[in-house]
Amino acid sequence: MNTRTTFSAGALVAPMNIMSICAAREAALTQMQDAIGTLSDGYSRALDAAETAKGATAGHSCYLHYSDNEAVKSTLFSAFDPVAVLARYKRTLDAAIWLRIVEESRLKEIMDRTERDQLDKQMGADDMPEPTLENIRATLERLTLDADLIFMRGVARAFSELDPAFKSHDAFKIGKRMIFTWVFDDGGYWSYSGRGEQMRRTLADVERVFSQLSGQRSYGDLEGAINDARRGGWGARQTEIETEYFTARCFKNGNLHLWVKDVDLLRKVNQVLAKLLWRGAGRCRRVRRAARRLPHRNCRCQGSCLLPDACGDGRRIAF
Repeated sequence: MNTRTTFSAGALVAPMNIMSICAAREAALTQMQDAIGTLSDGYSRALDAAETAKGATAGHSCYLHYSDNEAVKSTLFSAFDPVAVLARYKRTLDAAIWLRIVEESRLKEIMDRTERDQLDKQMGADDMPEPTLENIRATLERLTLDADLIFMRGVARAFSELDPAFKSHDAFKIGKRMIFTWVFDDGGYWSYSGRGEQMRRTLADVERVFSQLSGQRSYGDLEGAINDARRGGWGARQTEIETEYFTARCFKNGNLHLWVKDVDLLRKVNQVLAKLLWRGAGRCRRVRRAARRLPHRNCRCQGSCLLPDACGDGRRIAF
């Protein structure tokens, strides 16, 4: 079976477009640096003016104008650190540029949850890579060349994250129904923290896997259909959604059950899982036995697992 991932990036990745983005970034930073310098000078002059005013007021202030006095203090005499302000602006600018690169270049179509988590971590850090021409090109090249690896890793992580307590799926074979736990909050909407956010991203990976194996690219259709179906309500409630590949049922307990409509496509996914498991098992007999659906525990794969803690409890997939 040929599961090679094909990817064609959007027009944004053309060299001239990337150069235009980088040039606009440099211009914005230069303008903002000038603006911050002017502000810093203005705050300094305001402090000088306040000192001069003491010769006239001797430090008195009229209680009848308390609100005006407080407004003047907060506006003109607040602590202003030009270096910290510029650094904060630069971080927000760079993060926004990286987000645009991912969204408009269509890289999001091949980024699995691991890549998205890493992107979030980098964008939230103080030392995120600058979106320079060299860094953008290197990122695009890496993600494009590693599309197959990212796809296979996404398959492994997506299905290993499903709750092993439910017998309709396990770490090595997916049944027609998949169960996602704690997906919705008490208001009936996506839970964007903790387990709920993990499951939302895992759901996106599952959809991406099925759409890629079918030769289509409908990333985000499932989440969008669920949003449309649950919009306007509040509180725990049950809804049912149909998309090209899935039937989704959202339950009052916050769980989501996903049924695969195309049995042949489901078979392809399970073939990828089996191939993935055997490829990474190496000399690990217990992982190979797991591929034959026999239980394994306390696996010692000596580093052959690409997912942390992938072996050992029979619930996760080892590459």
